Amino acid sequence: MSGPTMVAFGIITVVNEWNEYLWPFLMSDDESVAPLPVGLTFLQQAEGITNWGPVMAVTLLAMLPILLIFIVLQRQMIKGLTSGAVKG
Repeated sequence: MSGPTMVAFGIITVVNEWNEYLWPFLMSDDESVAPLPVGLTFLQQAEGITNWGPVMAVTLLAMLPILLIFIVLQRQMIKGLTSGAVKG
């Protein structure tokens, strides 16, 4: 009964932590230890000129794990979100 709710909570928490940007940006002073969202900003040059091919490739690679988790747990996620919204 609480399984789908816990799955929905878990997915939302994982996505929130996966997309964390500010704290890792402030703490990582080296590109080799930066997480993916911070590493994406290192791919952009200071002049505003960006080679979009590598940026889009890394964005796709960063998106794949979360997308796969959602596809696998999609039914439980929807059940968990709708179970709290249905009256009765």
